Amino acid sequence: MDKFSTLMKMNWKEILDKTLAGVYILDSEGRFVYVNDIVERATRYTKEELYKMDIFKITIPEELEKAKEYLERTIKGETVFYETRYVRKNGEIRWMWGFASPLEIGGEKYSLGSWIDVTRAKRLENELRNREEFYRALIEESLSPICITQKGKISYVNKAFEEFTGYSRDEMIGKELFIVHPEDKELAKKCVGGEEGLERNPETYSFRIIRKDGKVRWLTIRAAKIT
Repeated sequence: MDKFSTLMKMNWKEILDKTLAGVYILDSEGRFVYVNDIVERATRYTKEELYKMDIFKITIPEELEKAKEYLERTIKGETVFYETRYVRKNGEIRWMWGFASPLEIGGEKYSLGSWIDVTRAKRLENELRNREEFYRALIEESLSPICITQKGKISYVNKAFEEFTGYSRDEMIGKELFIVHPEDKELAKKCVGGEEGLERNPETYSFRIIRKDGKVRWLTIRAAKIT
């Protein structure tokens, strides 16, 4: 017996139930005609309950029109990739990534779909985004002037740096440290990296700058390389 014949005699239902992805088949109206064990566990509905429902029952209202569009497109022959949210039987909202593709059985058109639950990944993504926004706000509102340079040119300044120099960030971004006093430019070049680049350990430098109003001010900074 060749390998193909052996594969055809395998229990495909058992194989699908052991996959890590939720697998389902919808008819043209969006009704479930097949779900594997993962879909049952993910939604908290039994298979018997799911077979009496359509996919729109577990779709959040904000995603309903999109879900209908995806079904229509797959029934017409397209393969669709999606990221959406679904509702468990207990009301908990979860995230999923998946795809749906056209399927024809006995002349009838269906949508064959597969999804994985990515709620944990989405939560981590949101936590990282919130953390980034927190630190960005902390830097922006800091009372200490903060300036970031890349290849000797200014790429970011916070509000305190604008106030200290008298220049707006639009006047400084993308330019070299033109505000540095002519006699201190060599020291400033070392501060922003120069040819060799800064070490990762912070170092302290003091030099003069010329404000927009022409006044000379001393600036003491701690400079470090960031990646």
